[in-house]
Amino acid sequence: MKNLLRLILAIGLLTLLTSSFALPPCQGSDSSKWSNCYGSLNLANGETYVGEWKEKGVRTGQGTYTYSDGTKYIGEHKNNEANGQGSFIWPDGSKYSGNVFEGKLNGLGTFTWKDGEKYIGEYVAGHRNGQGTTIFANGNKYVGEYKDDKRTGLGTYFLLADDQWKGDKYVGEFKDGKFSGQGTYYHLADNQWKGMKYVGEWNNNKKNGRGIDYKADGQVSLTGLFNDGDFIASQYVDPNIFTRIAKGNTGPSAAETLRLENERKAAQLEEDRKRIEEEKRQIALERQRIEALKGQALPSCQGNDVSRWTNCFGTETFRNGDRSAAEYKEGRRTGQGMFTWADGDRYVGEFKDDKRNGRGIFYLANGSISQTGIWSDGTLVTSQYVDPNSFTRIAKSNSAPSASEALRLENERKAAQLEEDRRKFEEEKRQAALERQRLEGQKAQAQVAPDNRRRLALVIGNDNYSSMPRLNNAINDAKSMSEALRQANFEVMSYSNLDKRRMEEVLRNFTGKLGRDDVGLFYFSGHGIQADNRNFLIPVSENVKKTSEVPYEGIDVNRVMDNLKDAKNALNIVVLDACRSSLPDARGGMSRGLTVTDAPQGSIIAYATSPGKTASDGEGGNSPYTKSLIKAMQRKGVKIEDVFKEVRQSVIRDTNGEQTPSETSYLVGDFYFRP
Repeated sequence: MKNLLRLILAIGLLTLLTSSFALPPCQGSDSSKWSNCYGSLNLANGETYVGEWKEKGVRTGQGTYTYSDGTKYIGEHKNNEANGQGSFIWPDGSKYSGNVFEGKLNGLGTFTWKDGEKYIGEYVAGHRNGQGTTIFANGNKYVGEYKDDKRTGLGTYFLLADDQWKGDKYVGEFKDGKFSGQGTYYHLADNQWKGMKYVGEWNNNKKNGRGIDYKADGQVSLTGLFNDGDFIASQYVDPNIFTRIAKGNTGPSAAETLRLENERKAAQLEEDRKRIEEEKRQIALERQRIEALKGQALPSCQGNDVSRWTNCFGTETFRNGDRSAAEYKEGRRTGQGMFTWADGDRYVGEFKDDKRNGRGIFYLANGSISQTGIWSDGTLVTSQYVDPNSFTRIAKSNSAPSASEALRLENERKAAQLEEDRRKFEEEKRQAALERQRLEGQKAQAQVAPDNRRRLALVIGNDNYSSMPRLNNAINDAKSMSEALRQANFEVMSYSNLDKRRMEEVLRNFTGKLGRDDVGLFYFSGHGIQADNRNFLIPVSENVKKTSEVPYEGIDVNRVMDNLKDAKNALNIVVLDACRSSLPDARGGMSRGLTVTDAPQGSIIAYATSPGKTASDGEGGNSPYTKSLIKAMQRKGVKIEDVFKEVRQSVIRDTNGEQTPSETSYLVGDFYFRP
């Protein structure tokens, strides 16, 4: 680790020295007068800065800032603060590399902790917020959404640690870092549960709520209610209610989320209404039975030989302190009865052959109800409301007189609970109506006005390289993108395998055709290289062997942006599916990733991956980035910013977090590929 830190610091200092050779040393000791120079400043609080002053009296440019606690920041500065691309290195060995704004981690970046845990993704105001990937020290991996440094939203958790669960994964909703909401747990590890899965509701990393357990052959094993991982009641659960799982890690749009949530609430309200009506019906039936059974108590059992007791009501006291007061038939508890254990727990309900069979209630020693419903051979098989007053023949017996009063109080409590459920049901119906009104209002606002502006696109795909590795999919990507753009009403100028002269020529022709109100789009698939903090697109017939040759062999992206700026058209979109894998060895001085490029107002630049990273060429017919972009472009009524966000989510998922697309936007209006 120490050697790695020394290497990082050496590279950072070398970069600073190289970039600062062009600036003269700052003169004098008054830093407020320093301008366009390179200097060193010791602050009163013990912190130091070594780097560039490109503005008078203001730390602006490349530099190294050392904090009083030993933390170092190496990178871009602006307005006396860390701003732009840079790296933080903490005394404990943790480090961050990526975007920084006003001294805080902001934008895309990579954070590596001292124990080896790594996060790659989005930051807002110093905290993990948005899409990201975490690779934990034990090998586990999370790909999905974050909020305030915690896994919150949709995501996938891969269990990859070397234990019996290796291979399992959870896909679904998270809250505060835990499985919470709807989710699916896949048993993929090589153990006795392999092939099984659970689909349903979660809380605090455990099955909680409605859910379905599936066997390895796909058949349903259990369906019903779960509590802290335990199955507590059988009931039918419609698999279609778990609407949020179907969206996977990408997540629906805000309006779609609202619609699905509204539908879920409506379905839940209808289910609650049916439950309340059924419980009311059951109460009415119970009351009818109570009236019919009044006065039908059996006579007391005679003698001490329990085996001879039949069609009578008897009481038993056992050596361990347990007691029974119940109806007997042929020497066994059969009918209504109460069984009280020595510790105070008791069961009130129906028996058959000395076992709990039928409707019954299990009370704890403190009088609270533990379980209520239908029993079979001593086991609760279905949870449902049971009216305690239905067991009228027990009250007629010689059992403890307090039992009748306890049953009456429990019945009153249940009646009050039903009334509260009814009130909540009515309120939820009212809220659902308000949600529907709001959804309709959002739909009305989402209507997009027709876009009659002329659309012109230049598409270039290069793969037949000389000195650099040839690519498999760059030409396919260009062809597929050209077709997708035509379907989006673009006029398309499409070219493949252009040398530098032809690339410059078609670029001039393209920008020359753009009118003031036109929308322009430039797409390039092929190799891209960062050299001297600038991005270059590589033509074919190139001869790139070292950094100094890149500016002469490549097309500077800044030149592309300058040409678009000179066109003075309404809006420009630049898509760079460049920086493909298998670039020349980084020891030759060429970065394995592009850097951020400035753009004129009214423009957006989209990169296939994050700054300083390589993009996959893909194993299919298209790269992961272009494949996802073509799919996202086909959605109607989606703003371009949301299109690229959907692309980012899709690529992160498809590459298991290895590739994170990014954008730099200077747009001032809205644009839709398909209004």
